[in-house]
Amino acid sequence: MTHSDVTISVICHSAFDECRRCLSVVLNSREGARLILTANGNAEAAEYFEKIAMQREGVEVIYNLQNLGFIGPSNVAFDRCETRFFVLINDDAVPPPDWLDKMKACFTEPKVAIAGPGDRWLDERFVGHRWRGGLPMQPDFIEGSCMMVRVAALRVLGEPLFWKELQWAYADDADLCLRIRQLGYLISVADFSITHKSGTTTRTVPHLHDAMRKNFALCEAKWREYLRMRKF
Repeated sequence: MTHSDVTISVICHSAFDECRRCLSVVLNSREGARLILTANGNAEAAEYFEKIAMQREGVEVIYNLQNLGFIGPSNVAFDRCETRFFVLINDDAVPPPDWLDKMKACFTEPKVAIAGPGDRWLDERFVGHRWRGGLPMQPDFIEGSCMMVRVAALRVLGEPLFWKELQWAYADDADLCLRIRQLGYLISVADFSITHKSGTTTRTVPHLHDAMRKNFALCEAKWREYLRMRKF
């Protein structure tokens, strides 16, 4: 299946070895898809990305002089997206070969705005990120390590992909899903799992845990009343 209607964003700071494993799958499953590769203060990743761009069409490389986290660079990549679908995948996540086909299949339902793998969904108590297994009919959130979004639905928000008050990483995915669901859109899960070596970048950014706590506090305050009144 061709994926000319898809843009895939991969951001790399310190997980360079994991990123190469991730891209080995992405590159083999991206027929026609556009890639936006962001080297987040990593010269080795920048050099690797430039080589990919020289060898393949439809690859854009962004080089940040320092690590700017996940939220800001993801917003930049989304702003440059001109396709129907936008995909986020962490540099330390490895999907199966048919991942794009299975996620796109979720969008046959017009009201679906976000989709992701079946092992990456969360319940409404997003503070603390409680994982739940199985394939629900209607999940509350899709975790942002592997997520496909319908660009037209996101443009309706008239905002950045991720809430501008959030810093670096964490809680961005939960807030995005709540904004989408508040507009009446649905979230779906695809029948596949990813291999995710989480924490590879977190361990190299000591202040990231402070950002996490602040982000969760902001989202809890923003959505407390909505979550209390709405039965998911």
